[in-house]
Amino acid sequence: MYNVGLPSGKTLYEIQAERIRRVEELASEACGSKGTVPWYIMTSEFTLGPTERFFVEHDFFHLKKSNVIMFEQRMLPAVDFEGKAILEQKDKVAMAPDGNGGLYRALEDNKILEDMERRGIEYIHVYCVDNILVKMADPVFIGFCVSRRADCGAKVVEKSYPDEPVGVVCKVDGIYQVVEYSEISPETAQIGRA
Repeated sequence: MYNVGLPSGKTLYEIQAERIRRVEELASEACGSKGTVPWYIMTSEFTLGPTERFFVEHDFFHLKKSNVIMFEQRMLPAVDFEGKAILEQKDKVAMAPDGNGGLYRALEDNKILEDMERRGIEYIHVYCVDNILVKMADPVFIGFCVSRRADCGAKVVEKSYPDEPVGVVCKVDGIYQVVEYSEISPETAQIGRA
């Protein structure tokens, strides 16, 4: 699942689990007591079963099963670029996961926030599962955000070229947000960094 063609044959989940184990080891060395980094994985109704089976088949990549929590995001009707409903069958509207923005509802729907509170979690690190460069629970970045008393922090990589099909973090009407590449006009894409 999510084999990205590395010579090692490791999947993204395996790489990410290794990074979580390493952060736990570093915390243990620094504090002298065992630390735990729970891993919350948001899936869709289409991917929950296969993801659970993948983790079971790989013994949760040597993480404690109770610290790998999978939960589903909501589904929304799928529409085309003109806003027309896409049909799965003649009489059935196709449904699609509600995307990254659905995280907040999914945390509430699945009582994940309650679980985090029960565990005493004060800070979370959110990332997209297909990000091979992610430093899971990056202690330096999280520490920086905490030291700056930031409500939120975002790590980004500069676009390689203006038309690169990736979203951007920008300020729109005074509010920081992510604008998806599909929402950026060709003219706007050419504007340089502020």
